[in-house]
Amino acid sequence: MTHAAVDQSQNAYARLAGFMYLFVDVAYLVGLFIVSRFQVAGSVVDTAQRIVASETLYRIGLSSLLVGALCTIFLAVGLYGTVQAIDPKLVAGSGVPRGGGDRLRGRERAQLRVPAIVRRPWAPECL
Repeated sequence: MTHAAVDQSQNAYARLAGFMYLFVDVAYLVGLFIVSRFQVAGSVVDTAQRIVASETLYRIGLSSLLVGALCTIFLAVGLYGTVQAIDPKLVAGSGVPRGGGDRLRGRERAQLRVPAIVRRPWAPECL
């Protein structure tokens, strides 16, 4: 890929991640606001009666929470695409499964997780 194509791709992923971040936040807040209006502290019977009285609104609140949870996947994809163009080693430590050809060996993976400040010069992995 050319440098311009990578920049365009990275911009697209960054925009997707930004939009999904805002959308997920709004979906969760709307869902929590709606569902919390049905809860009565200490009374399960009153809570059930409120839900039965306005079942459609309660389902909309639960659906909003579900949409927010499912859109979190797209948020992760956007962040993955953005960070992958910057540093592939950073993505390697994220736990995202990839193809078998570019797996890191155990020692390299362990070195990615330990910050440089914490590494000891006398440790066997540094020799």
